[in-house]
Amino acid sequence: WKSEYVLKAFLDVIKYWTNLGISGFVFRDFEYVADKNREELMNIDTLREMRKFYNTIKEVNHEILVIGKSSIIDLKDAQALISGTTQIFDYFQSTKVSTTGVDGKFGNDVINKFNPKKLFKRMNAIAHKPGFIVSLGSELTGRITSRWGDDGQFNAESAKTLSLITHLTPASSTFYY
Repeated sequence: WKSEYVLKAFLDVIKYWTNLGISGFVFRDFEYVADKNREELMNIDTLREMRKFYNTIKEVNHEILVIGKSSIIDLKDAQALISGTTQIFDYFQSTKVSTTGVDGKFGNDVINKFNPKKLFKRMNAIAHKPGFIVSLGSELTGRITSRWGDDGQFNAESAKTLSLITHLTPASSTFYY
């Protein structure tokens, strides 16, 4: 991915999609792009290369939105990725809120007792920061109504309530359904 050929091919992809009217791109799991070792996920070389990709997109059209999406990058590191000289995204979407109450030993299928205080604490940490997107659910964590709501009799009510939670924050929000 450090190859100039890859950067040129990436530029061709960006141009193709923007010519079709796409106005933004999401980089999901970007932290794994260069390294296999979790301790070295976002090292200086990786950030430098990602900055090249970000600048390339902005050269095509400075109004294109570039969104980073992760469930493992902490908020302090994410803040550096959306501002200042280390900026590589315009917005950062954390799916970490969606993992509240998940037992990591058994994957996303096992839910511990739902803890609303922990949920609101995680949401509050993101909701008041410019450039962050509050997200409930994702393609990695599944439909949030299946996990915290009721898929049966109260499916619509669960979906509306959980969506309302994200939309009451001053941040941008998404709801995976």
